Amino acid sequence: MENIKNEILDIINSIPEDISPLEKVRYVYVKLGKLFYFDYLNEDFRREESLDFNEVHRVETCVQISNILSEILNRIDPNIKCRVIERKIDNKQYEHNHMANIVTVNDEEYLLDLTLDLYFIQFDLRTSEFGFCGFKNMNLDIISLKETDEMDKKLGLYPNGYTDDKIKEIKKELSLIDFSDKTFEEEIDYRINKFKELMNHEHGFSEGNMFIFKKLIDEVFVGFVERNTIRKENKQKSIYIISKKGKHVYYLYDGVGFNKTNTREIKDLLDDGWYNKSGRLYEYIDDANLKRI
Repeated sequence: MENIKNEILDIINSIPEDISPLEKVRYVYVKLGKLFYFDYLNEDFRREESLDFNEVHRVETCVQISNILSEILNRIDPNIKCRVIERKIDNKQYEHNHMANIVTVNDEEYLLDLTLDLYFIQFDLRTSEFGFCGFKNMNLDIISLKETDEMDKKLGLYPNGYTDDKIKEIKKELSLIDFSDKTFEEEIDYRINKFKELMNHEHGFSEGNMFIFKKLIDEVFVGFVERNTIRKENKQKSIYIISKKGKHVYYLYDGVGFNKTNTREIKDLLDDGWYNKSGRLYEYIDDANLKRI
């Protein structure tokens, strides 16, 4: 990441006056979640010992994020104490130990995990790691969704509302539609086009993929979905293949848009130097009689 010191200082300086210590924690948490995303964490960077708000690196990303969060929270209010802890998470693999935060506010302790909440915050979703769960062998306090909703409304952190509520509206609308006269491709295209309006955010490539996987696919798609990442130099794109009964629909996500594509366009990308480590894409190209050159 390029120098972010000024952006972080702006967050600190913009904390509203006359709010509670817990509201200050919430304000910083969401604002940092808007600032950080994994595209900034370039693989070419290397971790430095200094945490002078200058850079966050992909190497031990959660360490950097949790340290910065802790450093900020420890300077903004004497009633807030924050420390970095190692967090074990079931069914998740990390190259390094995963790190999060324990924050103490007026003698109550909460678990915060901003790294895992980045895509939620980027897409205006309700957070899932802000004091919502406990910690093994520790008696931590819990912050309810009602409490965070009230804080977010008071602090103006989600001026356009929560995307969660918009997803529910779209799901209800889709549940009332009879797709029996549409082909599988027509149904998928319709569902995605209804949902794409929720993707008009500035966000990172990784966060966008998480949103597609965890929300768009889980909530809206019908059928089996496979994602293949293609790379060229330091750029990435994702190709989503939605399949059902031998029929396939292809969509391309490039970090900006999520748009329909086809095997010919995919082959053109591969011929242009984009590559897929697994080679799975060639199976679909060959099935479509687009042979490798």
